Amino acid sequence: MQVGYPVRYRYLRQFDLSNDTWSECPQERALDSLLQLLRNGVHLKTLKIDKWRNNSNRPGLTEAVAQLKHLECLTIQGAVPFPSDLTLPLESKLTKIYLHFYSLNRPLTFDKELSRFCDSLKELTIVGCMSYHGSQHVYPNVTRLSQRGGSVDNLSALALAQIFPKLSSLVINLDTDRVGSAALETIRRDNLRQYEEASLPKLSYLRGTPTDLYILGIAHEVTQVEITGLSVLSRQFVPTIMQPVHLSLYVELNHFTAESLVSLIPAERSSELRLRWLRLRLYMRGGPYNSYEGLLMDALYQILSILPVTHLTLFMMCKSRSIFCKETQWESFLKKTTPTSIGMTIAKKMRHLVRLRVEIEGREPVYVEVRRSADETADPSLHDLPDTQSWLRG
Repeated sequence: MQVGYPVRYRYLRQFDLSNDTWSECPQERALDSLLQLLRNGVHLKTLKIDKWRNNSNRPGLTEAVAQLKHLECLTIQGAVPFPSDLTLPLESKLTKIYLHFYSLNRPLTFDKELSRFCDSLKELTIVGCMSYHGSQHVYPNVTRLSQRGGSVDNLSALALAQIFPKLSSLVINLDTDRVGSAALETIRRDNLRQYEEASLPKLSYLRGTPTDLYILGIAHEVTQVEITGLSVLSRQFVPTIMQPVHLSLYVELNHFTAESLVSLIPAERSSELRLRWLRLRLYMRGGPYNSYEGLLMDALYQILSILPVTHLTLFMMCKSRSIFCKETQWESFLKKTTPTSIGMTIAKKMRHLVRLRVEIEGREPVYVEVRRSADETADPSLHDLPDTQSWLRG
């Protein structure tokens, strides 16, 4: 939108300043444009800004931000440091906040920065180092929290329960690479103890790496679980107590064999599993074998023989490699095969499946319903479904 049309700004309800034009624009010119927008776009409900730098001394900024009485959703990406110059003057009742910032020193205190939104906030995403300890406020309406980045010491099960008593959806991706095994065990024990001693809210959705979920120590069933970064090394941390109905696994393997894939599936206590929906995202570099279709079918047959799955999603792609490396056999396999052929092979072998979704990187996915005739020896038929929602309703 061009500067020079302030009358039109009053009709704006959402505005996105995260494109390349804004990022590459000289700072003075960009700020002048933003100030004019904020002064006149008083009915904005959604505002998104990229690559924000602290401008608290900019004349007129505080007053302009304070005028946004109707703002509900605020997204700030790539801020250095925390964008207090934008959040502090706000008097609106924000319901959704997405903040991506770089903290130059110590972790920021959650309460100090966001407590004025404690009554209105419903959804919060933090990408940066934020500490949740010592909060003096309760956020009674927050049901969705995503915390990416930051130390494991700054987040605990008890702190989450006290600050967000109605939390039902949690995404975590903490910095655990430099944390020793002894420290991880200590944090996990503390969280497990807190679950026993306090009445903590039960989550319906949880996403994180195996290490994140392990140290958090969730001690109840969770309906939908997504485990990212699942590999041979991280498999030991996968908890089994959550017993999901929907399970998504983001698998990373350098060398694919049926045994390596099967070993990653958390199928202990399989007789007690509630699992019905399984989503496998396979990231492969390749392997020493040629018959990938046979290996893949063998692995899936073993997995689904111990899991009571009726809905399966399979997404296959290659992990990034140098342009100087020659094509792997896994890449060759993905180029030659099709989602439909993979789907038919799976449907023939896994006779208890009723819904199937197959996707290969860079191609349209196939959504199908598996129908079987009264003759058990006959091949099943695959019926295309028009969209994802039709697939989910099965």
